[in-house]
Amino acid sequence: MAGWNASEMLSGINSVVNLSILSGQSLASCSDIVTDDLTALGLEANQASDFVDKLASTITRSNTNVELYGYALTQCGAQAGTLGVNVTDLNTAIGLMANAGRHICSVTKKLVAKNTGLKLES
Repeated sequence: MAGWNASEMLSGINSVVNLSILSGQSLASCSDIVTDDLTALGLEANQASDFVDKLASTITRSNTNVELYGYALTQCGAQAGTLGVNVTDLNTAIGLMANAGRHICSVTKKLVAKNTGLKLES
C-alpha cells in the first residue's frame, strides 16, 4: 500500500484482503495491483472498495485474473485516468479483450495449421 497514509490504508485494507481471498493471489500482490491501479486511474484510497468490486466482477466474468488484470492496467491505466475513462467501461473493455484473446489464439492456430500444413495440438 505504498503511497498511502495510515488512514488510507485502514480504509482500503478490507477490500484488498477480500480480493486476495477471492483470487488466491498473495496479499502483497493484490495490494500492489490495487494501489498502483488506483493511482494510475487518478482514484483515491477511499474508492478502493468500489474499484475492487468492479475488478472482482471483471475477473469472475471473463478470461482473466488479478495478475493479468493488473498487467492490463499497467499498459493503459495512466492514459485511461488522464482521459477520465469510467472504471466500469474500462473493466468491460479489459474483460472483452481477455475473452477475445482466447478466441484469437484458437483462430491463429487454425490459420497456421492451414497455411503450413502443420498439425497443431489444441
